Amino acid sequence: MLAGLYISLVHRVTNSYRRELGAGKHVPHHRDPSPATQICARTSADSARKGQFELNRKGCGRTMPYLLIRQNVADYEQWKSAFDSLSVTRQANGSRGGQLFRNASDPNELVILLEWDVLEKARLFAQSEELREVMQRAGVVDHSAISFLKDGEQVSW
Repeated sequence: MLAGLYISLVHRVTNSYRRELGAGKHVPHHRDPSPATQICARTSADSARKGQFELNRKGCGRTMPYLLIRQNVADYEQWKSAFDSLSVTRQANGSRGGQLFRNASDPNELVILLEWDVLEKARLFAQSEELREVMQRAGVVDHSAISFLKDGEQVSW
């Protein structure tokens, strides 16, 4: 669940068996990880050299800051066009990409999770006049809920 929405992750797993003493024995298998589960594995040598990262509590590596936005829009296609028009600006300000989710029961309710190299750059972008203008032009119909996230921890069960 992300921001109150159920999100499905898909993994491809290859199970291998070998014959041993007349029976099949399971041997270690291969799993293609989902990008969403690889948050702490991603690192940039340039950012690491600049010291622009933090270790999470488990020490698995770097945790990236995230900008989480939840908003309702009048028309998804109009909004998506405006969102895409800001991609170069987002990248120039430190965004490393992200994920876009639509509510299954209301496709005009969106959750955007954007990864940033530095938390302060995400804050500056979220407070920018350019973003406010684009959101207005994009047809955002209510006040967007914006959160700044860090210290992510990978969990599994």
